[in-house]
Amino acid sequence: MRNPARFVVAAIALMISAAAAEPLHLDPAVGHYVPRVSYLEDRQANLSIGEVAGMREQFQRYTGTQPNFGYSRSAYWLAFEVERQAGDSEAWYLQVKYPPLDRLELFWRPRADAPFEHLVHGDHLPFHVREIHEPDYYFPLTVAPGERQTFYLRVQSESSMTVPLAIYSAHSLDEQRGTDHLVLGLFFGTLLALALYNLLLCVSIRDISYLYYVAFVATSGFAFFSYNGLAYQFLWPEAVAWNNRAPVVFALLSLATGALFARNFLAIARHSPRLDAGLAALAIGAAVFSLLALGVVDYFTSAHVFSAFAIIATVAILSSGVVSWQHGYRPARWFLLAWATLLVGLIAYSLRVLGALPGNFFTIYGIQVGSGLEMLLLSIALADRINVMKREKEEAQAIALAASRRAERELEDKVRERVGELNELNRMLQGEISEREQAEQALIEMAHHDALTGLPNRLLLSDRFRIAAAHATRARRELALLMMDLDGFKKINDTLGHDVGDLLLVAVADVIRGTVRATDTVARFGGDEFVVLLNDLRDAEEATRAAEQIISALGKPLNVGQHSLVITPSIGIALCPQDGLTLEAMLKCADIAMYRAKEAGGNTYYFFLEDAQKELSLPGVEQG
Repeated sequence: MRNPARFVVAAIALMISAAAAEPLHLDPAVGHYVPRVSYLEDRQANLSIGEVAGMREQFQRYTGTQPNFGYSRSAYWLAFEVERQAGDSEAWYLQVKYPPLDRLELFWRPRADAPFEHLVHGDHLPFHVREIHEPDYYFPLTVAPGERQTFYLRVQSESSMTVPLAIYSAHSLDEQRGTDHLVLGLFFGTLLALALYNLLLCVSIRDISYLYYVAFVATSGFAFFSYNGLAYQFLWPEAVAWNNRAPVVFALLSLATGALFARNFLAIARHSPRLDAGLAALAIGAAVFSLLALGVVDYFTSAHVFSAFAIIATVAILSSGVVSWQHGYRPARWFLLAWATLLVGLIAYSLRVLGALPGNFFTIYGIQVGSGLEMLLLSIALADRINVMKREKEEAQAIALAASRRAERELEDKVRERVGELNELNRMLQGEISEREQAEQALIEMAHHDALTGLPNRLLLSDRFRIAAAHATRARRELALLMMDLDGFKKINDTLGHDVGDLLLVAVADVIRGTVRATDTVARFGGDEFVVLLNDLRDAEEATRAAEQIISALGKPLNVGQHSLVITPSIGIALCPQDGLTLEAMLKCADIAMYRAKEAGGNTYYFFLEDAQKELSLPGVEQG
């Protein structure tokens, strides 16, 4: 044997080739497989499927279970072969469980003499083009029962070239999707509940640490929502460019808010000003770069910068937690435990991707589980912080009590003096509360009543009309709206002065109010216009009698200051539902009728007539 080394290399290549050629036998009873693939790196990203199929001997067997090539500008071709059982009626799908991938193309040849067919997926395509509307990518595997088929998957992406593959039968796929939906629902539901709960605490306690925590949870939640492809599915399914950048943008914001939260929660400035300055700089840098990642910097660079920021942030935040714990700050224990759970989840997920750990619930959903536990433990840390503050307060009270025993009489005098001040302050506060309640009530009253006459205004009339109309509909009764204008009021106002005019309006309001029932509403619309809403009428005759009573009552002289005045009204009457179903329609009808009363000389009333209604184009106005 002239060259033993050459023989060994050839033997190894033959073994790899044989292993790569071994097909995956699909059994519906199993329903779920992780295909063993071989791969070829296309450094120029310009090889065609025909060229790749002719280079099969150059493919290398991927030794792990989940292909992962890191960040690369190359295109990667993955090849695998499957064989279906004879009589297998199940549909089979290839799943690629990594939504950030830009473009995936699956190629296969239906027959040896046929051209290659292919399907395209990726987050560079609008979401609606997917056959299965899920964040992950699903390719139907076209293999006839009892036959073999070789598939080539081309992957190119600016994101991490992670290609976790699985093959599912249709039945197993439904079960897996159900599990995914449940886990993601629990994860995002937990984040939402924690964010809302601590937001309420922030409003109640007014501790800015809670605000930083809510911002951290929110930005982390959006980062995961974008990373898992759910945001692309539900929030911006057509925004391809934004969807490609959203995970990095929100992840950078998550780092910024996480650094701010750690800095404030741990009060690290008291123990290590350098770490505090570092966290502040980290937060500013991540926030600024998140803006640059929107479009100034390309995605490939943004992803690398985020990775660097993530490493620095992890070291800085954990160091801050250790320093704070060493200085006796008890909540730092929860803080460190929270970040440790996230790191454990990240490590478990990464080891599964690299093939070092088997695929199970924790390794598959390690990032979500770790992040959810982290947020929960950070919430507990905030609660423990309140307990620490409470304990410090109690210790301060104990010190104060010890001091009071040493100078009891002097302290008692001070306490009595302080109690008196507090009682006085309490009385002042009670007075302010009472004044505020009275002021609020007065504002409500002013918002619903005319300032001069005290009558309801248009806003309150609108509310009462809505209630009265609903009641009338149920009881099959009628409503009447009387709009009146005072004849000659302008002349009185001009000759005797506005003060006399105002007093006259007040007197007229009292007269009208005295002529109608307590359940009716008398309102002023400004100037010398008044509106009366008559409720619960059996027929139009009751509206007639009300109008006649108002005219009769106003026909008597009114004592206004030093003057005895007689004022007459012109009244227009509209009926509901005959003339309208809304307040606006009724007012317009009554206004037309009132101007007819004016034209007739005043001191009279008119009903809205059918021929007058034809002049209107009002929705909701019926023939009267």
